[in-house]
Amino acid sequence: MAEINRKFYRSWRGPGPADQDHWSLVFDPDTRRLRVRHEWQTCRHDGFDDLELAEFLKQTGAAQTALIDSLFLVARRMAAWRYPVCRTEFMPGSGE
Repeated sequence: MAEINRKFYRSWRGPGPADQDHWSLVFDPDTRRLRVRHEWQTCRHDGFDDLELAEFLKQTGAAQTALIDSLFLVARRMAAWRYPVCRTEFMPGSGE
C-alpha cells in the first residue's frame, strides 16, 4: 500500500525563488509508523531526510511548532466531530 504524505510546513532558503524546504508527516501502512520527511531544493542540489517522529519532536524551530499545531488542530476537529458540544438553553425553573 502507498505511503500517506501530508505536508505541514514550507520555508524558503533563498536566494532563488525555487530554493525551498518542505516538511511532511508520512505514514507507512506496511510498518504502521509515522515519520517526518524533510525535503529541500536549491539551484545546486536537492534531497531529503527521514526522521523518526520522536526525534523530530525533540528539535526546536518553526517546522516542529507547525507540526504540533497541526496535530492539535486535527485532535480538536476529531473531538468536535465525535463529541459535539451540548448546548442547553435557559429553561424557567431549571435553577439557572
